[in-house]
Amino acid sequence: MAGYSSALVLLVLLVAVAVWLLWRRPRQGPGGRSSASLRMLEAFALGPRDRLLLVECDGRRYLLSQGVQGVRLLDRLDAPAPAAVRSPGEVLP
Repeated sequence: MAGYSSALVLLVLLVAVAVWLLWRRPRQGPGGRSSASLRMLEAFALGPRDRLLLVECDGRRYLLSQGVQGVRLLDRLDAPAPAAVRSPGEVLP
């Protein structure tokens, strides 16, 4: 009887490890693409339910708004953001 209980515990542990490994692997989207091609770069809260999102998909950047009405595309950004960060009060040349 003790052999069955230890085998059952071993089986449960193996199933738990298999589920954990499957959960940790990268998700595959349609066509075998990894979900790593979609990244949220920045999020800025405008209110309790409204946000601006900067998203990158396949090397292209999109500015989105998210709110109660849903998600809307505001702009497609072709060039990446400049590396230099400006302070809010700084005047552009």
